[in-house]
Amino acid sequence: MKEPEACGLEGQRDGVMEFNSLDRLRLIKSPTLVMVRYKDRVIKYTSSETIVQNIPNARLIKIENGSHSFFAERSEIFIKEVLDFFKNNLIESFNQFNID
Repeated sequence: MKEPEACGLEGQRDGVMEFNSLDRLRLIKSPTLVMVRYKDRVIKYTSSETIVQNIPNARLIKIENGSHSFFAERSEIFIKEVLDFFKNNLIESFNQFNID
């Protein structure tokens, strides 16, 4: 397998660092669940708060213990929260498609 070229990796890094979709989050119409570990080492909690503040009908779930991979480590909490979110938002989500 060929090693990736440094310029390709740098270009990908620069693209990620420069990407910003904050101004488009308000266009999301579906109920949205954002889950984050409160003291995540990879993603700042405040970033998740910003996302939720900019998406109409978004809900933030804060996981107290675990790592960035809390969905695997705390799977019982993750599954419960996701299922609760689906249960509470499923009818509303289908209604937006005007299906009779």
